[in-house]
Amino acid sequence: MHWWYWTPMFRWAEDWGGWFWIGIAAWVAFAALVLFLVIRLALRIANSSGGSDNSAKRESHALDILNERYARGELEREQYLEMKRLIER
Repeated sequence: MHWWYWTPMFRWAEDWGGWFWIGIAAWVAFAALVLFLVIRLALRIANSSGGSDNSAKRESHALDILNERYARGELEREQYLEMKRLIER
C-alpha cells in the first residue's frame, strides 16, 4: 500500500468513490461561474457612462430625428415646436 492510503483525506475520498472528485469539480465550476458573473457585472458598471450622459445622447438623437422629419415636411411647425419642447423638457 501507498503511504498516502492511510491519510484520512484520501481514505474518505476512497470511501466516496468518484463522487468526492466530482464534488470538488462542481465547487470549482461554481466558483468560476460566480467569478465570471462578478467580473461581467463590474465591467458593465464600468462601461456605463452614467444616466445623464446616456439621456443627453438619447435627447440629441431624438432631436436629430425630429429635425429631419421637419425638414422633409412630415411635420407642421406647431407639431415640430410641441415635440421639440417635450424632448427638451
